Amino acid sequence: MKKCFVLFLFSLSVFVIKAQTGIGVKGGFSSYALTGDDKSFFQSFLFGAVGNIKISGLLHIQAEVLRSKQGNEFELDDEVIGIYLNYINVPVMLQIVTKEGLILEAGPGIGFLSKAVYKVGNNPEEEAKQDFKSKDFFLGIGAGYRHKTGFGIGFRYNIGMANISAVNGGETKNTGGGISLSYLFSAKRKTEK
Repeated sequence: MKKCFVLFLFSLSVFVIKAQTGIGVKGGFSSYALTGDDKSFFQSFLFGAVGNIKISGLLHIQAEVLRSKQGNEFELDDEVIGIYLNYINVPVMLQIVTKEGLILEAGPGIGFLSKAVYKVGNNPEEEAKQDFKSKDFFLGIGAGYRHKTGFGIGFRYNIGMANISAVNGGETKNTGGGISLSYLFSAKRKTEK
């Protein structure tokens, strides 16, 4: 058993050393709505860090840590009503990256709720964290392009997989997507070797 464990660690270290990796930054524009509500999309920004590992051939895994503001905004009796949810989202995407830099991706993600507030018109924000679960689960699908310099652009749509309402009988999910720019700190596109 001990020999198997040592062999596993050795194999894993060789894989990590040989793997082509890159880290970088990402930022962009997002648009989200809560299902079960008015379905008015709330526009905001997302930003964070990415890590990309080439597994083999065209296959990559990209993990991200993104700050994302989600929720809903709609008008009622001439007042804007907002439900604002701040998340730290951690998607892990399986990517197909061609030699030309085209990207197709899909994968799961988890979101950690960091702040939740209600806002009606010009009134002060009201705490809403008690009405929402602390974690969200989603499935992301997307496409993009990464230039050989490391700059990239992408679009992703996240489908909410979990009920985020903590209210008895409540049923709501986060749904939305965004467009983003990214940069991987490496001189060559990962598909070139």
